Amino acid sequence: MNIGKNIFTLRREKRWTQAELAEKLGVSDQTVSKWENEQTAPDVSQFPVLARLFGVSIDRLFGYQSHSYDEEVEAILKAADACGSTRREIELLTDGLARYPNSAKLRTSLAFSLLMLYRISEDGEERRSAIERAVSLCGEALQTGGDPRELDEAMHMLCRIRTEIGDYERAKEAAERIGPERHLLRVLDLSNVLYAGGDRDAFAVFAADNLYESWYAAQFLLDEMTNDAFKAGELDRAKAYGEARMKLLSVFDAGCADYAATDKLFAAERLARIAKAAGDRGACLDALKRFDAVARQIPAVAASPDFHAAARNPLFFGAATDGGIEEEYMSEVDPQVLFRAFDSFFGSDPGWRAFRAND
Repeated sequence: MNIGKNIFTLRREKRWTQAELAEKLGVSDQTVSKWENEQTAPDVSQFPVLARLFGVSIDRLFGYQSHSYDEEVEAILKAADACGSTRREIELLTDGLARYPNSAKLRTSLAFSLLMLYRISEDGEERRSAIERAVSLCGEALQTGGDPRELDEAMHMLCRIRTEIGDYERAKEAAERIGPERHLLRVLDLSNVLYAGGDRDAFAVFAADNLYESWYAAQFLLDEMTNDAFKAGELDRAKAYGEARMKLLSVFDAGCADYAATDKLFAAERLARIAKAAGDRGACLDALKRFDAVARQIPAVAASPDFHAAARNPLFFGAATDGGIEEEYMSEVDPQVLFRAFDSFFGSDPGWRAFRAND
């Protein structure tokens, strides 16, 4: 029996200190500490009190349900989701919450179902009651402690509810309290609040800033995935990731063809090396032609104050064999140096000869 360990775990889920738990129970801090260190155990009369405080059954307090608890909560959520009726969904989740009163997931899911009832009901009193209960459930979920992801979901739901009823200031406050680990959720909520609230100027600025941030993160991750697959010798996967990154880098080309040109150089050079490793001369030549086309833009656009900041950062080309030119600045890139590293691979290939002759 690990009653002390279970008290420690449940206390941490509630985000209570030992002193706070001791105060609720009317015992000393040292008593709680001894329980958790398993030097002593609570009196049997304390078990129902502890279970009620933590919102769990006495069985779970003793650890008998520790492995099945999450599975049972998930089963309730799935049954509610599959029932096909909002009101029946509310009944199932309410019953589940009575069995597992410490579940933030059940509270958040029930809040969502009540939000749906608010949308579909034509009864003014039912709508008012549903939205008030939904807000209350989110607040209760935030007080249960536990998994930070579950708390962020509760905050996200609170933001959705506040936005739905036009309480935009408090909706924004809820979105801003979502943790950094759920940054994307926070961005989506804040953009929705600004848009729904009609502040088009603020929305436009926020959307532009975060669109770039999200886009840049996505292309960066694709680059890392390309590199990992290439190092592992998984060339088909590396090529797929590399091509996906190149497409993403071209998203904003309309009206600003030089956008992210430096990143495109990296991507094209990586694709050329992947094709070379795979022995695919056609794909390799296509990648180097793309590299050449982007490189030709660089000198003209690098002088612009609006040019991508990476224009002033050094590039490292792994395929270059001349150690003296491995570090280049964008406005000084000489594609010929890179191309020479591919001469032996192409040999007398007519397409390569024609490309080199015209370059």
